[in-house]
Amino acid sequence: MKNSCITMHWLVVIVVVAAFVFGVGFGGASIVSADVIGVGGEVTSLMAKDLASGKQVNIVEGVDKPTIIAFMQSACRACLDEIRNTQTWLNDNPGKVNFILVSVDMAASKELLDGYAKKWKIRGTWYSDPDFAIPPVFGMNFTPGMVILGKDRKVIMIKKGWNSGQAKKFQADLTSTFE
Repeated sequence: MKNSCITMHWLVVIVVVAAFVFGVGFGGASIVSADVIGVGGEVTSLMAKDLASGKQVNIVEGVDKPTIIAFMQSACRACLDEIRNTQTWLNDNPGKVNFILVSVDMAASKELLDGYAKKWKIRGTWYSDPDFAIPPVFGMNFTPGMVILGKDRKVIMIKKGWNSGQAKKFQADLTSTFE
């Protein structure tokens, strides 16, 4: 009896892990993407919820200048550090790039993100991706993450994770990228 309980336990663990890896039964969103876009790849469509209208929109449609797309969660301290550091750079370099923020919070709302933006003085265009469908397109399976597109919508940089000890280097990288 004891061995069958142990076997059943491991079978359940294997099924749950497989479900997360392959996206079965958990909102259909897979954390593994077959078509990963890397540096140099063109981004023609990224669908997310526009929090102002509540509709699914292509967040890169109409991009006419370099664009920073940041993936974040409101409860993630590293996400906040990365976004605030990016906002500091944007404040010092006004008008150079678009700033798009994609919340992967499952319960993101316009009110939640407006309050977050106001509290932390973050300016950008907010979208919601509660199924975590966009980050895997760039090979990401965690936050924070960032993708930088050129005005031609080709990927210039993919940044996974955040190290606050490298904040000045990150700002220098942004400056050299957009000179």
